[in-house]
Amino acid sequence: MVKPRSKQSNAKKISNHDAAEALSKELSDKPYGSDKKGEEIERLTIALPIKLYDELETMAKRNKRAKSEHRSMSSIAREAIREYLRKHNK
Repeated sequence: MVKPRSKQSNAKKISNHDAAEALSKELSDKPYGSDKKGEEIERLTIALPIKLYDELETMAKRNKRAKSEHRSMSSIAREAIREYLRKHNK
């Protein structure tokens, strides 16, 4: 049996892209738009093999518990992409 939608959920109607973006920012634990360095942020959706995804998630959780740098999967992915680009853009 599927749980019925809450009254609050039904009250929030998404009629266009801007409304969807606003709702996404409202519900996210870290608003999109810029990172800690003040850089503009653009979202990217990627597909990963399950094993790689699990390793990335485990690393993010470990970093978060240790309060070390790169505590989210996105942060780890950004740093990995920066490193890849530095290495291959010579």
